Amino acid sequence: MHLTKYNRLDGHKSDIMQSEGITIHITGGFIMSIINKQEFFIEAFKGYNIPKNIRNISESICREFNIKGICDPMYIANVIAFELCLGDGCGNFNDNKPNFDNVNKLAERLKYSYGCNIDSLELTKSIIMKNIIEININVLDGVKTQCYYADHRMAQYKIPYSLTQELKHLRNWMQGRTEREQQEFLSYNYYVALRWDQNGIINGMEVSARVGSFVNMGLSFENLEDVIKAVKEYNK
Repeated sequence: MHLTKYNRLDGHKSDIMQSEGITIHITGGFIMSIINKQEFFIEAFKGYNIPKNIRNISESICREFNIKGICDPMYIANVIAFELCLGDGCGNFNDNKPNFDNVNKLAERLKYSYGCNIDSLELTKSIIMKNIIEININVLDGVKTQCYYADHRMAQYKIPYSLTQELKHLRNWMQGRTEREQQEFLSYNYYVALRWDQNGIINGMEVSARVGSFVNMGLSFENLEDVIKAVKEYNK
C-alpha cells in the first residue's frame, strides 16, 4: 500500500491510499470513499485469522450501515468476539459456543460506537443472529411445512404459543406487553419463515404472530438453534 498526496480544489491537502485494487480517499484522517468494497475488507482484515461467522457479521454491519473506516471492520470483529465470548477482543479468537445472552449488549455497544451510522438495534441484532452460526436447511428434511418454495429457497413452519415461550427474545417482548395483549397472544397463530442461500445455509429467519391473514408482529432476531428445535418439536 502507498499514499499519494494531492491538493484539493479547496486548497486543503488529502491523500489517496492505493493497494491492489483498493482506492480510498482520505481527508483529515477520515476515509471519504471506498471504490472496491471486497478489496477494502481484504485490506482491513490483513494479518488476522478471523472466523468466518465473525467476519460475515462485521462485513454485513459495515455494508448495511455504511461504515467505511479502514480500522472499523477489525474493531467490530473484536467487539463481536469479546461480547459473545468468541475471543479476547484483541485479535485472538476461539471455538467456544457463542454467548447469545449478550446479543443485546453487543448490538447496543456497536450502536453506541457508531451512533451516526447504526440507527436500528433490531436490524443489528438480526444481522448478528443470522450470521453467528451456520445451519443447513437439510436439518429440517422430513419436517412438515406450511409452505415450501424451492425456487425462492424459502419455507414456512407453524409452531404453537407454548413453544414461542422457549424463544428468549420473543418471550421477553411478549412479557413486556400489556396484560390484555398477553391474553390475546394465546389465540394467535405463530409461524417461522426460513430462507437459505444456494448452499443451503439458512441466512434469514422471522417468527411472526398472526390473526387470520393479518400479521400482528414479526421478530427477525432469535437464537436460530432454539427456533429449529421448536420447529422440529411441533412438526415431527
